[in-house]
Amino acid sequence: MRTNSLHRRAMRVESDTTVCSPLLADGLELTGTPSQAEERPAPPEFDLRTVLRQLNSKSLISGFNQGYFRVNPTLKSAAARIPRTLCDGSTRERNNMGLRKALAHLVMRVSRWTFTPGHPLPERCVVLGAPHTSNWDGFYMVVAMWALQRPFYFLVKKSLTDVPVIGRFVQAIGGIPVDRENAGHLVERVIALAQSSETFVLVIAPKGTRSIRPYWKSGFYRIAQGANLPVVPGFIDGGQRRYGWGAPIELSGNQSKDMDAIRAFYAGIIGIHPEKTCVPRLRSEEAGS
Repeated sequence: MRTNSLHRRAMRVESDTTVCSPLLADGLELTGTPSQAEERPAPPEFDLRTVLRQLNSKSLISGFNQGYFRVNPTLKSAAARIPRTLCDGSTRERNNMGLRKALAHLVMRVSRWTFTPGHPLPERCVVLGAPHTSNWDGFYMVVAMWALQRPFYFLVKKSLTDVPVIGRFVQAIGGIPVDRENAGHLVERVIALAQSSETFVLVIAPKGTRSIRPYWKSGFYRIAQGANLPVVPGFIDGGQRRYGWGAPIELSGNQSKDMDAIRAFYAGIIGIHPEKTCVPRLRSEEAGS
């Protein structure tokens, strides 16, 4: 009895000084003191859901209202670790397009607006978004493109693409950042992009703002002419709650004649906010008359 008691005490002393149960990790047996067997913590994995939860929504809304963005610093540091495969729109493009199509069809089912394209969309073209009077205009154009699984580009303010996570998402779905204060050579850059691509669709709001203004910007015309692309008159018709596009218009080089064809198409179409609808017209038309 006394011998068994002494043996149990000896085992307790031994267990206090060494690791009796070996650690098995990756097929290797680790033994020794606790300090020798200590494992290094694994680096944290990127979790997009965690990053999105860190978004300070009040600051983001305040930024939209005031014309700038204030983002949670934790989100900003996490955004720098986003894998390129989630943002470049290429590695998972096929799966992404399938998901976008499903989302677009869901929106179409529950929306009171109707998608009514009047003509098949060419493989290469410039799609006009008009009358541009609301933020919903861009939303419905995205829905239309996603429903047809058509990759496309669109111009967006650089201040939006600079926002962590959101900015990368916008560029992943086709956003081309535009710095309005330094917009030189933008037309040339877009033309070069169009010429280097077998398929190219650019969606652009030629009015350039939701507010009423007397003239459209001529960038869409110069891009289409420089890259030899047809112009497709896309529409958001607030009067009949429908959106889509008409037949492509091949530019002739006669600006007034081409704009007459565009004006004829948009005659009678009003925007979501009718008071902001204006007649399509370029300033250069008056200069040439």
